Amino acid sequence: MVIAITDSGFGGLSIAAEVYEWLKDQSFSTTIEFKYVNALPDTGKGYNTIPDNLTKIHIFNRLLDNIETLFQPDIIVIACNTLSVLISQTAYFLRNNQKILDILDSGTTNILNLFEQTNNNSVIIFGTETTIDSDFHRNYFLKNKSCISRAVAQSCPGLAAEIENNPNSAATLDIIRQSVQNALQKLLPTKNTNIYAILACTHYSYVADHFKNVFLSNQIENIQIIDPNINLTKNIKSHLIKYFKHDDSTKRELKLEVISKVRIPDQEIGSITDLLKFKSTDTVKAFCNYQNIPDLF
Repeated sequence: MVIAITDSGFGGLSIAAEVYEWLKDQSFSTTIEFKYVNALPDTGKGYNTIPDNLTKIHIFNRLLDNIETLFQPDIIVIACNTLSVLISQTAYFLRNNQKILDILDSGTTNILNLFEQTNNNSVIIFGTETTIDSDFHRNYFLKNKSCISRAVAQSCPGLAAEIENNPNSAATLDIIRQSVQNALQKLLPTKNTNIYAILACTHYSYVADHFKNVFLSNQIENIQIIDPNINLTKNIKSHLIKYFKHDDSTKRELKLEVISKVRIPDQEIGSITDLLKFKSTDTVKAFCNYQNIPDLF
């Protein structure tokens, strides 16, 4: 059984780590191989630096085709909001949509029930430029105005890269502060507004506490940070429980490999290692011993 998980960078690696550790406690009748594939196309140049969507879609589709050829995955998890808003436009999706799980539902339909518990709810969606420009999340919530009064979207340019370099750096915190302030200027909340801040980038999960603290420093107390990574992790687990045939008497091998087209800077390896070392030592080991394939896509 091959499970491919991909993200433009290593925000999604935390999701892979959690699912991997969960599977270590399960008994299945087949060997399970995790292939974590870094979708970053060039060193220091992610999808948000590409000016047009057609080029983004072409590059992403080439990656998906090569994942299929190299690994023959049974499931592909798109652990990236930027790529998830592009996936339905790829030729690969038209042929293989049944094997794809993406994160979009985790930040929309999976959390809608939260808003039914309170009134005067407003949503702020934080994400990359590609995610925010798609307007996917905001449009979804605007269609559900019965429990949501306002929905605004705020891009956080450069934040994912800064998080990978150092999640606690002054540069990381400055981007979060500016992004929150920009969002609040759009929203203009009252004292009674219940704000739900959706972290629509898997990297932002690493700095969820920073987002919360910045809201509090702006005298916003009715704030709830929504991390779609949590729901995607649950969705993957639910999918695997249905997919695999349990055999309590048999425990097969569990493998994890990290693959990247670009070489990963030492600073980034150290930063991500620090974030994951208490969650999964096996994932950290695989990350530090990643396979570099320059012609991956």
